[in-house]
Amino acid sequence: MKHAILILALIGGSFAFGQSESRVEKKYERYENGELKEDKYYLEENGRAIAGEDFDMPEFAEMEAKMAAKQAEMEQRMQEMQQRSEQMMQKAQSDMDLRMQEMDQRMKEMQQRMDQRMQEMQNRQQQMQQQQPSQTPQMAPPANNATPNNLGTTFQT
Repeated sequence: MKHAILILALIGGSFAFGQSESRVEKKYERYENGELKEDKYYLEENGRAIAGEDFDMPEFAEMEAKMAAKQAEMEQRMQEMQQRSEQMMQKAQSDMDLRMQEMDQRMKEMQQRMDQRMQEMQNRQQQMQQQQPSQTPQMAPPANNATPNNLGTTFQT
């Protein structure tokens, strides 16, 4: 019984230790036309190369390709967002310019109408002055030195 517990403890410990550290030595071999051209070794831990000779590993090339694709995708998205932003800004600017032109046009039209009305009023006033006699009304002096009071009656002095 003691031996069974000890064996189970050793097996359990080896599984726990084996799972916590997964270092694997890998060999890279490159052949051309059936001939061995490269034969290199590297140490890998948890799927990442941690030590070894300087050479291109297929895992790194694949990872670099994925990262480059993601980087290109992100740059494309950023460019699209920037283009949309610039288009929105240009549209807003053109809308504002159009509104300003319309407002300027309305102001010019209002000014023309005001000038026309002022000219019409001046013409009417001139016509009225030409139709009326050029005499200006004058007050006649009071007869016999009479002065009116506020009741409408006059007194002789």
